[in-house]
Amino acid sequence: MPIEVLLADDRDIIRAGMRRLLGLDPEIAVVGEAETLADTLRLAAELKPHLVVMDLYMTQTDRATRELIGQLPKTIPRWIAVSFANDEAAQQLAASVGALKLLDKIRLSDDLIPAIRSHATTASPA
Repeated sequence: MPIEVLLADDRDIIRAGMRRLLGLDPEIAVVGEAETLADTLRLAAELKPHLVVMDLYMTQTDRATRELIGQLPKTIPRWIAVSFANDEAAQQLAASVGALKLLDKIRLSDDLIPAIRSHATTASPA
């Protein structure tokens, strides 16, 4: 059974790149994609993927979106954050909103599949 992953990023090109990268691994299946946090929460509830890979700063776009962050732990209990920022502030934000790990988008080609495999060993569908 493949590791089911939902991709969430507000940039089409980032989602396309992650989808293409993950398509190289036969043990990982992208089961959905979301462009907004609201769509991410809805799709996570519907699809119940093993993991969500989500842009960390997609969650910071406006007040209404930030209010949805409170729903993350119950709707998306297992997710990996990705961001171009990988500084202390980003690390703290990722931890505060429940991300299992923060990956630098620049290094996704090296780090994404190993991170998914590592966190999927203990992951269960939401």
